[in-house]
Amino acid sequence: MGGSDDPANLVKLTPEDHFFAHLLLAKAYGGKQWFSVIRMGASRVDGKRSWVRQRYMYGAARRRACADISARFTGAPGRRGADNGMYDGTLYTWTNVDTGETALATKGEMWEIVGGCRAHWTSVVTGERKTMLGWTVYPDLVRVRSSKGKTFEFANDNGETFVGTQKQFASYLGISVASASRIARGMQIGVNGWRTANAA
Repeated sequence: MGGSDDPANLVKLTPEDHFFAHLLLAKAYGGKQWFSVIRMGASRVDGKRSWVRQRYMYGAARRRACADISARFTGAPGRRGADNGMYDGTLYTWTNVDTGETALATKGEMWEIVGGCRAHWTSVVTGERKTMLGWTVYPDLVRVRSSKGKTFEFANDNGETFVGTQKQFASYLGISVASASRIARGMQIGVNGWRTANAA
């Protein structure tokens, strides 16, 4: 881990010897030394960022490096929830945009109860994602979703009616699905006298 660059102190090493030396350093000192072993245990192919694992110890080095990161960032490896040093215990009021149901829970609790991907629950809180499995913390910014195959009743001022999905209604009138969706959601009064049946 030290010494000078004097010729008497330098040793010519083969690539295998150099790798083995870093492996010994990592075993002796641990921590960040494992990253050198990982880096040396891989090579680039055609200058691309795809790496080919070539050395037997790559897997062991990778596991040791991950354990080191886990210990440094969480305080203790393998801890979940409030025992984890990175845990966010902030309670949020979640609203299901489909049912109107509300829940007071952390991001981690929503992930454990409802499912899905843990990172997506964080994305909902940060605003990068509107909803996760129908749940949001910003209900005023999210429109009510229409489930696939949901039918609507549309009425025309001349007394004619049409029952079908937004797509079927769009095909029937020869308008875009976006226009049919705006009519169904009440965001547009109507087209050629057509509106949703419950609209005044």
